Amino acid sequence: MNLRFVSLVWCALLAGSASLKAGPAEVALGPPLRPLPTARDWPLGEPGRRWVVDAVQGLDEAPGDGSVAHPWRTLGRALGAAGPGDTILLRAGLHYGHSVVTLRATPEAPLTIRSFPGEIAVIDGGRSEFFDDPPGSWEPFPAGGDGEFRSIKSYPLETVSSEAQTSALGHFAGNMVPLHGYRIAGDLRSANEYFSLLKDGKTGEGGGIYCGPGLWHDPESGRLHVRLAHTSQTVLGKENYQGPTDPRQVRLCVATSREPALMLDGAAHVVLRGLVLRGSVGAPLVLRDCANVLLEGVTLYGGASALQVTGTRGLRCGDCAFRGLAAPWTWRGSLKYRAIESRLVSASHWSPSARGNADFEFARCEFTDSVDGVFIGGVGQVEIHHCLLDNVSDDGVFLTCNTAYDGSTRGG
Repeated sequence: MNLRFVSLVWCALLAGSASLKAGPAEVALGPPLRPLPTARDWPLGEPGRRWVVDAVQGLDEAPGDGSVAHPWRTLGRALGAAGPGDTILLRAGLHYGHSVVTLRATPEAPLTIRSFPGEIAVIDGGRSEFFDDPPGSWEPFPAGGDGEFRSIKSYPLETVSSEAQTSALGHFAGNMVPLHGYRIAGDLRSANEYFSLLKDGKTGEGGGIYCGPGLWHDPESGRLHVRLAHTSQTVLGKENYQGPTDPRQVRLCVATSREPALMLDGAAHVVLRGLVLRGSVGAPLVLRDCANVLLEGVTLYGGASALQVTGTRGLRCGDCAFRGLAAPWTWRGSLKYRAIESRLVSASHWSPSARGNADFEFARCEFTDSVDGVFIGGVGQVEIHHCLLDNVSDDGVFLTCNTAYDGSTRGG
């Protein structure tokens, strides 16, 4: 199948579910780095009540009642009504916000959150305006680098920090190719693309290095800066970025918060099915102190990680895709030394606490395009089988972090 065509269909699907303002025609992007999520006709076999959420047509107040005819508008409203055995059906499109699941369901009556049959629902923790209204979100910034723009609005940082910290991440919405999360303004504006030409070595500012299309969050003004300049590294050939350079002509997914798009906090017996999660500088999906969680057919576009798990026992991931921050023009050093040394699954730390994880299974999953891959050294009883690990430039599957579980992973 033509990946450029799939990219256009994907963006049209999401655009059709949002209230887009009129603007210039969107410039065509290149093909996606990985296959984009496609709608699956998951059968409605779950027992119990069904609550419907439509981010465009729904209403959280009357006459909205969570039915197909009168859906609610937000996932949070549905979570407030759902109980054990219920199913929350998200209609196609973009569901913005930061939702938290705390329900402790039962083995006989789990809580299911899923896409409506034959549709794709995206839970997005990012900023909607850069997708909905690109022309009204950016303005040229002549004082910056060649082709640099900045956001019209300010977005205060979550914490006061130095310039050298990534606080904004994103993707091209049409093909979900990552944007570089710049820590240093000089890198965003640099004409240099080679680490060998950095004056202060791979970690110093030293004149800067342009790592491809990306974002920088100005800690003083709160403005987001973007530059989509082409790359021209000889070794990359056709992998160089040659797409649109004006952000007003292309929809972007932009995140400025480390909060997850969806968090399961102390929840039990929860099923996530056929969803896409994205839009966090941290992780779009966080599990904390949970029990018996199933992810089936879920695609996660990561920030610092795609999935973060602590204190959880019983996690099953089947037919899921965990995507990282590496674009086709991204080098290991670009992320490790000039942005975020990201992971795909973060389930252990260098100094693990007593709140450990246990009983995990990953089956038929894809882990791609990151510095680090699957960190499970602090997890007891792990099985990983029939999975793909590709384009992970540092630690692929990290099996040991000096914990009591060393050597307990099957095959490790």
